[in-house]
Amino acid sequence: MVGISRIGAIAFTALVALEPCAASAGSDDVVLPPGSMTWTYECKPGVECPTKCSMKGTELFSTGNYLSFTIIQIPAQAFWFRIDTGQTFVHYFIAQNNIADQVSCSIAGATLMSARAQDSAKPAPAAPRP
Repeated sequence: MVGISRIGAIAFTALVALEPCAASAGSDDVVLPPGSMTWTYECKPGVECPTKCSMKGTELFSTGNYLSFTIIQIPAQAFWFRIDTGQTFVHYFIAQNNIADQVSCSIAGATLMSARAQDSAKPAPAAPRP
């Protein structure tokens, strides 16, 4: 079991150490599993919004120059951070090794624009047509 924990820690460290990648897919294009949460913050152009995210006291990343910052939490699986700089999108994906791996973010100067939970209920079937 110790070997698996070390491998997980090494994989997690490698994931965090990787440079962020630019991608064209937006967080609105993703269908999230039930129980997921999404928070979106906006920072006014020309204003610094210092933001720092960490896990277990270790800084994962920090930024301050962005238009929007979206946090998506997929319960007991991962955190996905999407930063819109106005010119490109920067994504960070942080896998949770266990349920205790909670991420905390300090966000100053930005405005919370939305917070929503993915409904855990299945959509109602359409009524049959006569």
